[in-house]
Amino acid sequence: ETRHIIAAIIQHVTYNEFLPMVLGEDMMKIYGLLLEKEGYFESYDPTVDPSSSSAFITAAFRFGHSMVPSTIERWSPKHRFIGAQRLSELLRQPFDLFKGGWSDQYMSGLVNQVSQGMDEAMSQEVTNHLFQDPMAEFGLDLAALNIQRGRDHGLPSYNDFRQVCGMPRVASFPHLRRLMPNATAQRFGDIYASVDDFDLWSGGLGENPLPGSMVGPVFACLIALQFRDLRFGDRFWYENGNQLSSFTPGKFIPSSCQEEMREFSDFSLHFLPVM
Repeated sequence: ETRHIIAAIIQHVTYNEFLPMVLGEDMMKIYGLLLEKEGYFESYDPTVDPSSSSAFITAAFRFGHSMVPSTIERWSPKHRFIGAQRLSELLRQPFDLFKGGWSDQYMSGLVNQVSQGMDEAMSQEVTNHLFQDPMAEFGLDLAALNIQRGRDHGLPSYNDFRQVCGMPRVASFPHLRRLMPNATAQRFGDIYASVDDFDLWSGGLGENPLPGSMVGPVFACLIALQFRDLRFGDRFWYENGNQLSSFTPGKFIPSSCQEEMREFSDFSLHFLPVM
C-alpha cells in the first residue's frame, strides 16, 4: 500500500508540475497529459505498451544534461547564498550530506540556484570532468557518451524522427536556420556531411524551443509520446477506476513538490509552491 501511494505521488507531481514546464500547455493538451480535475481517468488502454522507448531514454529525456550547472550551491533558510562546490567534486562523493544541516542547505540550493539554459552548450564539468578520479586531470565526456549511446542503440537520425513526429524532413543545411539559432545551424554544417547524419540527441538539443516549452518540437513530441503511453498503458495508474488497485474517491489527496519537500527538509516553510 505504501508503494502504491508513493507511486501515485510521483505520478501526480510529475504530470501536474514537471511536465507542464517541460512541454508547455499546448503539448499537454494535444497528447492527453492533463490530469483529471475530478473523477477517474477512463482512457486506460491495455493494448498500449508503457515501456520506455530507446529514443526517449537515450536521447530525448537527456535534454536536461544541457541545463546542468558547473557548481552545486548551498543556500540558507532565508534564501541567502552560503557556498558552492564544483559538480565534478561531488559526483560519487555524498559525504557532505552527512554534515549537520548541509542536506537542507543543498535542498534550499536546488530551489534557489538558476539552471543553465536548454541549448546545445554544456558545462565543462560534464564534458571534461565527468566522474573524474581525484588524481586525474580529466574525466569522461557526457556529450560524447550520449551520442555514442544513441549509436549503440541503433537510433535513427534526427531527420527520421522529424518524420516520425509528423514534421517535414530537413532538406538542406540552410533549412536548419528556420529550426535552430544561426550559429547552431552553422556548427551542424561544419560537423556533419549531410542533414540525414544528425544524431537525435544533438539535433534535439539544437532546436528552438516551442512556445511555453523548454524543448523543441522533436524532443517535445518524443517526451509527450512516452508520458502518454505511461499514462494510457498503465493498469496501476493512480487515476484509474474499476481496478482492484484503484483509490477510492477521497482516499488519495494530491500532493505537490513543495509538500513533499516538507517531509525531508527543515527549510520547507520558506519554499514557495510552483505557480
